[in-house]
Amino acid sequence: MLFCISGCRTPENLGQAVIDLRLQEQLEENKIITEQMKKLIIEEEVMKKQICDLQIHSETRELEADALKATNLELQGKVCCFITTFLVLLWARYKLVNIY
Repeated sequence: MLFCISGCRTPENLGQAVIDLRLQEQLEENKIITEQMKKLIIEEEVMKKQICDLQIHSETRELEADALKATNLELQGKVCCFITTFLVLLWARYKLVNIY
């Protein structure tokens, strides 16, 4: 290979320069994509945690709703019992009043 003081370019030098430039561009592109992937992985982890938190919150709310339903059923039973007792006493009173 001849040495050129004026910076002349041979086809080999031009070819190598193009390859080097393209390689540098690919390295930069890979670096950008790698950073984007890291951000996406972090976002995915945050979303997984949020989903887990929402599932726990949902399960807690379901348990609370079940407890409220049970309490509601207990109250309904007590109200029914109270009404039944009241009606029995009222009927007894009615019968007592009608006897005299």
